[in-house]
Amino acid sequence: MKTIISPAKKMVVNQESFLAKTKPDFLEQAKILADFLKRQEADRLKQIWEASDKIVQEGISQLKTMDLENARTPAIVSYGGIQYQYMAPDLFTEPALIYI
Repeated sequence: MKTIISPAKKMVVNQESFLAKTKPDFLEQAKILADFLKRQEADRLKQIWEASDKIVQEGISQLKTMDLENARTPAIVSYGGIQYQYMAPDLFTEPALIYI
């Protein structure tokens, strides 16, 4: 079974609580997308993301410091959206974390 959920706007990079053991499936596509986003002006990013100026500025900061090869935090522990909170990843057993 595969479940796809949207990322949240709030994200925390935390490589110490749960280490990623594999590379993301769509790493090459993510690099292409990141390169595209880095070339955009703030107004265009606001339009693409449908986000506030504050969120856009945070996104721009994240794009500048993003390291897709090394600094990886699994979404289940990095996003702060309500769907992630309700999954309660801090209660997952190791087999459950491996499964997801």
